[in-house]
Amino acid sequence: MSVARGNDKRDWDIAECVETGTRKRPRYLMAYEESFRNILGDEDFSPGSAPSPSFDLRDLFGCSCNSCHRSGRPLTQEKPGGRRWQRSGFSNPKHEAESAFFTLRMEHRKGGILTQHRGEGRLLIFRSDRAGSIAKIVYSSAQNGVEGDAVAGTMSTVRVAATIHVLSVKEEYRGHGLGNLLFSEAMKRLKQQHSEAEFIRVSFYAEEDIRRHNRLVQFYLDMGCTIKKNGRIQFVNNNDGEVYRRIPMEISLDQRSSLPSSSLSLSSVLACSSFLPIFFCGRTPSLGKSSSWRKAVGWLVAQVGNGLELLPTRDRETPTVHRIRLLRASDKKEGIFHEHRGTCCLIDEGLWLIQSTETGLFLEDETENHNLVFSKELSFWQPVMSSLCLVKSSDTPTKRSHYRRMWSTQSVEYAKSMQSLYLRFDCRRLTLKDALNYSKLLPANPFFIPTNRISGSAVPSLRTLMYSTAELARSEGHPDWIQLVALMYGLAGILTFFLDPESLRGYDWTIHDVEARVLGCKRSNCAAYPEFHNLSPDKEDPRYSTRLGMYEKEHEGLENVLLSWTSNDYMYFMLKYNSISIPDEAFTVLKLSRLVDWHCRGEYTSLSNEEDEQMKQFVADFYDLCIRAQQSLSQSKKELSDNECNSLWDSYYSHIVQKYGARKQLCW
Repeated sequence: MSVARGNDKRDWDIAECVETGTRKRPRYLMAYEESFRNILGDEDFSPGSAPSPSFDLRDLFGCSCNSCHRSGRPLTQEKPGGRRWQRSGFSNPKHEAESAFFTLRMEHRKGGILTQHRGEGRLLIFRSDRAGSIAKIVYSSAQNGVEGDAVAGTMSTVRVAATIHVLSVKEEYRGHGLGNLLFSEAMKRLKQQHSEAEFIRVSFYAEEDIRRHNRLVQFYLDMGCTIKKNGRIQFVNNNDGEVYRRIPMEISLDQRSSLPSSSLSLSSVLACSSFLPIFFCGRTPSLGKSSSWRKAVGWLVAQVGNGLELLPTRDRETPTVHRIRLLRASDKKEGIFHEHRGTCCLIDEGLWLIQSTETGLFLEDETENHNLVFSKELSFWQPVMSSLCLVKSSDTPTKRSHYRRMWSTQSVEYAKSMQSLYLRFDCRRLTLKDALNYSKLLPANPFFIPTNRISGSAVPSLRTLMYSTAELARSEGHPDWIQLVALMYGLAGILTFFLDPESLRGYDWTIHDVEARVLGCKRSNCAAYPEFHNLSPDKEDPRYSTRLGMYEKEHEGLENVLLSWTSNDYMYFMLKYNSISIPDEAFTVLKLSRLVDWHCRGEYTSLSNEEDEQMKQFVADFYDLCIRAQQSLSQSKKELSDNECNSLWDSYYSHIVQKYGARKQLCW
């Protein structure tokens, strides 16, 4: 496509996109990219020089704790399968008044008046804001003479016998890997203390109540321990009404295998640092909601001097330590990314980036294997203090910023004014193929934040998304009119090249990837981003605060309600104005597919009629088709060439367009 540079600023925008290969986006979304570039310091986003002091654990979880407390949100969160995280000691309402935030520290003690065993050592974990330990392990060891023992089928020498007397974690702190941490640390200290010993045999009893059969035993088995051969299981009654099993167990530490150097650093780090055990949780995509979390991966985030380190909670085969820094994203203002404490704009739903200071890459959660890796792609995390989780978010600060603007802009008055302004269709005359060619200059994902200018131009285009969605509908055997709707549902975005830029500066309604809602009645409680609902201009109008609102009767039909002004709504009216002869079902699918509260969340049933309900599943299927096409494209990142698009058009889609009377020049 070649475009001459005229005097109109809009012609310059088109020409610049063509020449540079970039995708046009609203100015307020591009601000995030520019802010991100300024923080990282150079155009290619390399690690560069030593970073400035970054956020610490207090910023990460202290802000989260305060914001949750202010908003009155429950301190429990959904767990996979609909279960809930237990209310834990990490967020106890009884103590919130005395401390909104805390960290943990570990201490190693030897000897003293509390010693009960020869060669005793104790590892204790404390909260920074309270007296008394929350978890501990007590062990002892002694240098013995030569003992016969069968290890790996041969007679070997055991020079040290050790015993674990106590390993306990207070009930409200269980499930965060503290037991793993204490056990691993105790084993490492025993190996360091008796470095000349060939073998160290550690013996202990796993004592568990019979209601939790084998739960504690399995914990020790996972740590590499074994049940003693010919050991006698005892049943004990401690006069508390419970019956306990005492299972003799042991583990042999082989000094001939050297400790990895990185695991040695774990002791020194924990000895002088505050830390928190963090669960990194994957999340299935859900717009603005924390619907379902996948299996969590446990790590420690430790404060080391002015920086942070990421460490495994368990002594793995090749444990690694990553030095990281945190970047916080705010959607309240265009400053966007911050890295200095004091510049943070506190919001209820903070989004964070975790960057390696060594490589400049960002912590990412692999969807398939749920492994934590460092990647060039930006991956945002949301902190949940109540369960010490960092949940991978499907949101981006750009998406949140757009939805904030949407909720503060969309109203009955706004939607009616947009209809009166744009339903005259006097902006431009274009064929569908021309519109598809212009859509090459728009991004498939307008909320994507490129990590450099080069990758920004490599983002798949809206044209590729339209063809990909149509091809997916074609491959699944959907009717040809559904394929046609899939090919053009997002094309209202091209209007950004022809409309007055001033009219879209505050809020760009042409962006296709946005949910719609019914205006003029009580808003749905299920709508995306509930934290922005109070920004609605209609919230104080009593006419729109009831279930039916401004509508005269129940089940009036969604064809007759006023929807928020979106790209889909515009395309619905545009195709009707141009007398495109697709079936009525196609118009319904186009108009209502972004009304997710209705077809996916069961809202607006008092306004929908019987015909709407009959179409609901079909509308939901089309929405699912669009989402799957978008997800597939975001993973493959494959851009269709001009030749590929022209071939698809000439060989197939031009015939469908001709069939339904859409090959002519259309009024936009």
